[in-house]
Amino acid sequence: MEKLETIILAKKKYREYDELVWFFTEEYGLISAIVRGVKKKTNPYRGQLTLFSFVTMDVIVKTGLSIITAFENQGYHTKDSQSMLNIFIYGSQISELIQRVLPEKEKVSGLFNMLVFFVEKLDKLSSPNIAVLFFQQRLLFYTGVQVNLAFCSICHEKNDIIAFSNYYHGLLCLKCKAEVGMYDITDIWKLKVLVAFSQITLEKIEGLILDEQEEAFLTAFWDEIYLETLGISLKSKKVGKSLKEMEQKK
Repeated sequence: MEKLETIILAKKKYREYDELVWFFTEEYGLISAIVRGVKKKTNPYRGQLTLFSFVTMDVIVKTGLSIITAFENQGYHTKDSQSMLNIFIYGSQISELIQRVLPEKEKVSGLFNMLVFFVEKLDKLSSPNIAVLFFQQRLLFYTGVQVNLAFCSICHEKNDIIAFSNYYHGLLCLKCKAEVGMYDITDIWKLKVLVAFSQITLEKIEGLILDEQEEAFLTAFWDEIYLETLGISLKSKKVGKSLKEMEQKK
């Protein structure tokens, strides 16, 4: 048994009184686990496993479904009703994405802190969707997909950038664009928006403002990149893995 600091990503009813919970940890990354009897009216833990709350857990980590034996909800960074609503709305998008692209029980250094940042900064941004876009961009790195928005993907030239190629997952300079002939974005405004957003750091994102056109473009762009590289549309929803699949791993 181990004591773990976790962030709750999702939960489902599992049998009559149990729940199946997905949570994220610094030590193991994504984990799914059963918590027994939590749906019973007399259970002191009833109703405490809520989306994106910080929870300290005693967990028996297993190859298949792990088992939660005890936990203590540490709460949220805020109790404001609008802030809570934003956590549920935008947090669910991040939760679904993590469950779809990351394997379970595989340590992902730095991502736990990114989740903490997501919750804490969500209501300090000009638009909550900026946090989602930022997370989508950074999460690709943890899947092993490299989208190059710093220099030409072929020759590494930093000057004369004139296109973006889905095939090469990055920018193209004038010379390489002419040679390869495989490119998707040539609009200079779009290229500038991509490069500028890619250079935003955790420290600077709080002051970032995107207009509707920029936000719409970045939303469509990352959806297309996820579809091209991972075969996942950010517009569709598929929460967690099937219970049947999880049962087979027990």
